[in-house]
Amino acid sequence: MNITNVHYYFFFTFNSSVTAGTVEWWPYLILLQAIPALMSLAITPFIPDTPRYLMLIKHDRPAAQKGG
Repeated sequence: MNITNVHYYFFFTFNSSVTAGTVEWWPYLILLQAIPALMSLAITPFIPDTPRYLMLIKHDRPAAQKGG
């Protein structure tokens, strides 16, 4: 039994029967998925532009050569 089989076993036995199978827990599963999405939305504006993006899209050669 490899690690993939263990993962599938855990997911289908524990996750589907305990959490996703109950009416009380499915909204929390949706919220659990929303947390990383909201974090990435909050962080994305602060990520600097890559030199490739600056050169190809913004046509800013000095900033691209500088490295961002």
